[in-house]
Amino acid sequence: MNSFILPLVLTVLNALLIFKQPDLGTSLILIFIFLGMGLFSKINKKYFIGFMILGVIISPFALNSLKDYQKKRLTVFLNPNIDPLGSGYTIIQSKIAIGSGKLMGKGFLAGTQNQFNFLPERHTDFIVTIIAEEWGFIGIIFLLWLYWLILKKILNKASTLRDPFAYFICLGISFLFFSHIFINIGMALGILPVVGLPLIFLSYGGTNLLINSISIGIFFNICRTQR
Repeated sequence: MNSFILPLVLTVLNALLIFKQPDLGTSLILIFIFLGMGLFSKINKKYFIGFMILGVIISPFALNSLKDYQKKRLTVFLNPNIDPLGSGYTIIQSKIAIGSGKLMGKGFLAGTQNQFNFLPERHTDFIVTIIAEEWGFIGIIFLLWLYWLILKKILNKASTLRDPFAYFICLGISFLFFSHIFINIGMALGILPVVGLPLIFLSYGGTNLLINSISIGIFFNICRTQR
């Protein structure tokens, strides 16, 4: 039980501090990594299943602690046309850009939603939308293939490690990358709420790139020392 309570307290404490910034997306990432690593550990899985059930039960009550703009994001996720010129504008423009890219895209720097500034945050949270518009479905598949290679390499190495600490470090890095990829692309497609998460190694931002680079550096060091 102690092996579950201590990591839970540390995770929830950090997630609450980040949530108060306010940064809902990153706080959810911490919870996701905690659950993912826990389900692959030797700790009794009923603790994690119970924690997830509790989270689902209290989530409606937690909505009251969200900022007004965060509540609007959840509302327009269900129907962006409720506020087409406000909170729903970015999602609508993102869908237009992705759809207009079709199979092969419009070409490099030829995307209308990008070049005419119809799409806000196109260099950060919605960078994948620009890739879809300019390079089309083929470009997105190629991008996902590259991400799959990175995750596959990390997980393959983790499966060969005998050191538990190194194993969970690799597992945590893979969950960190996967969660950013899944949530960022999901919100660009409109199938997930907009929570402001960058796309790894692509979104503009020094801190994001630094953390991703450090994570990859740690993985390379594990590959070098754990043979």
